Amino acid sequence: AAREAAVRHLWGTGAHGALSVGGANRAILVTTNAQRNSWNALVVSMLRRTSAQRSLKYVAHTRYQLVHDADGLEDADGEQREAIEAHVAQWRPPSDRDDGTMPEHETDLAPGDVCLLSTTVDRAAGLVKNRRVTVVELRWHAVVVEIVGDDQRLRHTICRQCFTVDLRGLSKGIKVWRKQIPLVHAFAVTMHKAQGMTLERALLDLTRAFFSHGHAYLGPGRVSSRYDISAYCDERSSVLGANGSRVPIIANVVYPQFALARQ
Repeated sequence: AAREAAVRHLWGTGAHGALSVGGANRAILVTTNAQRNSWNALVVSMLRRTSAQRSLKYVAHTRYQLVHDADGLEDADGEQREAIEAHVAQWRPPSDRDDGTMPEHETDLAPGDVCLLSTTVDRAAGLVKNRRVTVVELRWHAVVVEIVGDDQRLRHTICRQCFTVDLRGLSKGIKVWRKQIPLVHAFAVTMHKAQGMTLERALLDLTRAFFSHGHAYLGPGRVSSRYDISAYCDERSSVLGANGSRVPIIANVVYPQFALARQ
């Protein structure tokens, strides 16, 4: 309930309580991939419950090749190969390696969804990797998008792209080709991916520590005014103010060698 309230506070609501995310240059800023996935799943769920827009599920075309030095996999029988195919089709990177460059096997999209491009499609048009776009139209094998923040609101058609990953060491040497719409939801983005972005408003999730000393500026630095940023915090990332309310804090030591240790 608290997280849903934070989402509604960031984007606001329109008719019938639907989130007003379409075209809004706003985002939830997090420190870990797991947080990003969790927030994105929540926002998508809220949108699907409250929006009249119909979504479309894009299923990837996936094929694989067994690497020659894989232990015994070249001689796998029919059942083993079916098991391998099922594993490959549903495979996604571990959360600590999931940088958004490999789209999901199944991607559910709807008009108004805010996404990141997971590969460069057209550099001249500004459709480069990690660019935030808004979905405006769905087609059977393509998606029409607008670049977030583009005043001209030019529309671009994004077709399926081929992604390659070598699962050597993760799955006994399997090379995978996945052909999918190159979009991943970006209602929430990591601090690392947010570098260089300028946002109208932002929600900073402080419930996990920053990944490196001195990187605390990445969140607040995405907006132009302190009034345009809010925080989602817990007891570990806040203190009690004079009036009894929670005051969020960022405990990010730039030079730990100068910090005094408690005796």
